[in-house]
Amino acid sequence: MFKLVMKFIKIYLLLLFYVSSVSNSLNAQVCSGKILQNDTIVCSGSQLQLNAKTALSYQWSPSKGLSTTTIQNPICTVDSTITYYLTTTDISNNLVSNGNFEQGNTGFFTNYIYCNTGNCLFPLANDGYSVGTDATFFHTLFVGHDHTTGKGNFMIINGADPSRTVWREIINVTPNTNYAFGCWISTMIGIPLTNPVFPVRYEVRTFA
Repeated sequence: MFKLVMKFIKIYLLLLFYVSSVSNSLNAQVCSGKILQNDTIVCSGSQLQLNAKTALSYQWSPSKGLSTTTIQNPICTVDSTITYYLTTTDISNNLVSNGNFEQGNTGFFTNYIYCNTGNCLFPLANDGYSVGTDATFFHTLFVGHDHTTGKGNFMIINGADPSRTVWREIINVTPNTNYAFGCWISTMIGIPLTNPVFPVRYEVRTFA
């Protein structure tokens, strides 16, 4: 059962601190829309909490003066002019054309045999798949629904052949960009799986 696949990208941000004309104080100036706070004046040697927008991960640099470098809102002890950079891992658009199967049986490749009628997966044994909202409709011994709302489409497979391709799509990617592939799988027969194996293979091809 596959659902949302997410693309992850690195966004480079910076928060600039510079010495102001006020004696023994520093002016903390925000130079990126990813940082939440407004420009702030603080006394030299005092502490200031840096606040970033929500992301999946954070990496502040340099570490000088920071309470920690890997949280959303670290504490900074300001005593000199310094530039802090923030690298976040964030969620972008889903690059999979039909990752939640709401468009039905389209947008992907599989070499399992498709069927869409009542109990049609039963005679196909280990060779069939369907796309729908209720696993029981396609196989009377199966039980399962969409993992999110319980009413959406998902891919239902009656198969155990490791030589077959369950799902495949060609996706254009951008060099030097981080991506992540995710999916949800579940047994349809009500028996817990022991150490299930779900191999995923990536192929990177360069097109002239």
